[in-house]
Amino acid sequence: MELWVITGILFGISAILMIYSFLKKEEKDRTYKELEDVSLDLVQIIYGLNKRIQNLENELKIEKPVETFPDRVTNMTQTHILTLFTQGLSAKDISEHLHVSEASVQHTIDAYISEGVH
Repeated sequence: MELWVITGILFGISAILMIYSFLKKEEKDRTYKELEDVSLDLVQIIYGLNKRIQNLENELKIEKPVETFPDRVTNMTQTHILTLFTQGLSAKDISEHLHVSEASVQHTIDAYISEGVH
C-alpha cells in the first residue's frame, strides 16, 4: 500500500514539473517573439525615416555623395535583409536601406531561397 502512495506522489510531482517546463518554454518563446517584433518595428521605423529623408532631399534637391557599401553581411544584417525581403522590398531598396551592397543582398536572398527549396 505504501508503495502505491509513493508512486502516486512521484507521478504527481513529475506531472507538475512537466507542466511547469511547458509553461517556461512558452514564456521563453513569447519573449523571443516580443524581441523579434521590437526588432522588426525598429527596422520599419528606420526604413520609414530614411524614406522621409530621401523625400526631403529630393524636394530640396540635395545631392547625395556616391556611397560605397561594404560587402560584409553579419547575421543580424542577414535577418534584416530577409525580413525586408519577405515584406516585398527589392534588393536595391534593401541595399540602400541597410547600406550593404546590392550583390551581397542578392546573395543573401538567393541563399535563403535555395535553403527553402531543399
